[in-house]
Amino acid sequence: MDEFTPEELLEQLRQLDEQPRIEAKRASDIGKSVMQTICAFANEPGLGGGYLLLGIDEPKTPDETLSVCGVINADTLLNTIQSNCREQFEAPIPVRGDIAQLEGHKVIRLFVPELEPAAKPCTFKGKFDSKNKRKTGVWRRGLNGDYECSQQELEPLLLAKSGMSYEQVQLADAEWDDLDPSAIALYRTLRAKVRPFAEELQAPDNEMLYALNLVKKQGDKWVPNIAGLLLMGKPLALRRLLPAVRVDYVRINGTQWVEDPEQRFAITLDIREPLLRLIPKLEATISDDLPRHFRLKDDSTQRSDEPLLPHKVIREAVVNAIMHRDYQVNQPILVVRYSNRIEIRNAGYSLKPELILGDMGQNCVIPSLPPFFTI
Repeated sequence: MDEFTPEELLEQLRQLDEQPRIEAKRASDIGKSVMQTICAFANEPGLGGGYLLLGIDEPKTPDETLSVCGVINADTLLNTIQSNCREQFEAPIPVRGDIAQLEGHKVIRLFVPELEPAAKPCTFKGKFDSKNKRKTGVWRRGLNGDYECSQQELEPLLLAKSGMSYEQVQLADAEWDDLDPSAIALYRTLRAKVRPFAEELQAPDNEMLYALNLVKKQGDKWVPNIAGLLLMGKPLALRRLLPAVRVDYVRINGTQWVEDPEQRFAITLDIREPLLRLIPKLEATISDDLPRHFRLKDDSTQRSDEPLLPHKVIREAVVNAIMHRDYQVNQPILVVRYSNRIEIRNAGYSLKPELILGDMGQNCVIPSLPPFFTI
C-alpha cells in the first residue's frame, strides 16, 4: 500500500497519461466504472495489482492536465467501496484504502491486490447472459483502461485456476511421433554443455521429457503438450497442430511498407521449426541478410567482414520476440527487413506503456514486450 504516495501516483499519471497500474477517477459516487477497475486490477495476470486515486478530475482541453478536485464524504465512499467489494463479486476482493490530503483536497487512495490464480476470475454477480456469450462479467486491464473480456480471453484465467498454464494443454491430435528426435538430441547436447551429469540426461527420452513437463501419459501412450511441441515438435507437426507458430521473414525494397501486394515483397521466407532450432536459424537469416563492413585489425594481416549490427543485438531481439510472444494468439512473428532497418512484430501486447519500458520497479518483472519494435 505504501509503495506510492498519493503525490507520486498523481505525478506518474500527469507524466505518462496512461499507466497500467494506476487509475484516477473523479468518483463523486462509487458507480460501475470504479468497481470495473477494481475487478480488472484483481484479475490481470502478472500486473501485481493496481492503484485507484479518487478525487481527480480529467483535463477538459488538450492543454490541461489532471487536476485535484477532491471527494465529498470520503468516509462514506470508502465504506461503500469496502461493502461493494464484498457484495458485488462472486468472491470478495480485499482492497486496502485510506484518505489523504492532496493539493488542499481530500482524496482516496486504494490498492487492489492481484488475486491468487485459484481465486480468479473475479466475476460480478449475476452477469451471465445465455443470449450473449460475450458477456462474462469478468473485467481485465488493458493498455487503454478496463474492458470486459471475451470467453477466449477468459481461458488463461481458468487454466491458471486449475493449476494449468496454456503451455501444458494437450491437443487432441497430438502424439509422441510429432516430436523430432533430432531436437531431443539437440537438447541433450546443449544441456550437457551446461551440466554434463544432469539427472534428466541419464533417463530415456520419454522420462526426460516427462521430468521437464513436456509430455503426459494418456493410457499407455506418451503425448506431448503444447510446450513439448513448441520446443521439440517436427515442422510438419507444427504446421498441422500449431499453424501460426512460425516466423515470416519479409524483405522489402525501400524504407516504406508497400500497399500493393504484387509489388510488396522482394523476398519472403517461412521459418517453421521447434524453438530450439528456430532461434539460431532466425538469427543466422537476419545476420546473413545484413550489409557488412570491412575491418582490418592493427595486429592482423587478414581482413574480416562484419555485419553492421553486433550479433548480440540480433540475438537479443530474436530471443525476446520468440520467448515473450503470446502463443495463444494465432498470428506468426513478422520480421520485416527494410533497406535501412529491421522491424519485428510479435503476437500480444505490452503490459507496460512504451514510455516506461526498462524502468525499475514492480512492473519490470512482467515478461512482456511491445508487439512491435525496431532494430
